[in-house]
Amino acid sequence: MRVRTLGAAAAALLALTGLAACKTNIGQAAVIDGHRVSESDVSHYLTPDAQPVSEQQQDGTSVQISARSFVVSQLINERLAFAILQAVPAVSNVTPAQIDAQLQSDLAGKTPRAVAETLGLHGYTDAFYQIVLRVQEISGVLRQQSSAAVQKALSTVHFPVSVSPRYGSWDGKQLRFTSGVTLPSYLDLQSGAATQQGAS
Repeated sequence: MRVRTLGAAAAALLALTGLAACKTNIGQAAVIDGHRVSESDVSHYLTPDAQPVSEQQQDGTSVQISARSFVVSQLINERLAFAILQAVPAVSNVTPAQIDAQLQSDLAGKTPRAVAETLGLHGYTDAFYQIVLRVQEISGVLRQQSSAAVQKALSTVHFPVSVSPRYGSWDGKQLRFTSGVTLPSYLDLQSGAATQQGAS
């Protein structure tokens, strides 16, 4: 009888542990290279007017993805871009502050919102527009490096990501995020289309 009681207690403990593990993922959108992104973090970058984005596919076609998936993709791209930057010897010492300073210079007096809206983005916060343009700034730096150096960095960088299926999926081998929430074309109400910019 004592053995059965202990067994039941152990089973109950394991069940509780399993529940606790599940609860830790509740409200979590992604874990990007060890950095947790919550649902509320994603919401922080959206306004009630946030519009879906047209994402270019490899075959040349485009699909409409939700604003929330687009936010997650850019949060991944930002951290991935910096990781690749640090893995390319010629630019490994470039700091986030230097990237932001260059971005400010390239804005030439315009606001991040004004520039982002010319790309077709609408309904996001100023903080998010800053992230989108920062990703593009880093991409510009990487495009100035030799393709061999960038390819070597891509093959050596360790960048673990896990994403909630409601947002999309992550391919660790290709270092590629695929948006999971597609929208029918007739729900695209935006006047212009924005193409998702990757880090590479």
